[in-house]
Amino acid sequence: MRVGILRALAESQAHSDRHHSLPKNCAPAHDALTVGYPPRMIEPMPRARPRIEKFMKIMLAIATLTFAASVPAADYTPLQGTYMVGGATLIDPPESEAQDTHFYVDLEGNAARDLYKALKAKAEAGVCGEPGDLTKRSGGVQCTMVKGGKEYHCAFGVELRTQHVVSGVVC
Repeated sequence: MRVGILRALAESQAHSDRHHSLPKNCAPAHDALTVGYPPRMIEPMPRARPRIEKFMKIMLAIATLTFAASVPAADYTPLQGTYMVGGATLIDPPESEAQDTHFYVDLEGNAARDLYKALKAKAEAGVCGEPGDLTKRSGGVQCTMVKGGKEYHCAFGVELRTQHVVSGVVC
């Protein structure tokens, strides 16, 4: 009787091995306990996949929001300085020149310091001001660090017709 049961199990297993091939996304399981036995299928749980994908999307959204919340937002801050509406010529303009073509700005304090530091231009000595002052220029923007960083001044203008940035200082 024992031989009959073992023969039936062997035939059942042989029948199972002939009619069941491993799906593409399955891998045979082999370890020390299964050596000598036919491979079994290890399948991913198909009903769990949508839940896992949803969970991963939620985790990605949480991570994105956490990172975005930790990045400080750039806020507008009050600034110090002066402005004027004038013509193309800054000093001694001709009487015939229109005096409403340009908007000139002269920044001081923190705004000038921040703009000076943001400019990627190389600082040059002796451009404007006293010995030891350092000036950076980029296009029409010119910023100067005075007295070793105790003061900052920036000047630029905007040509109103074209909206181009132009120089706002003579030196």
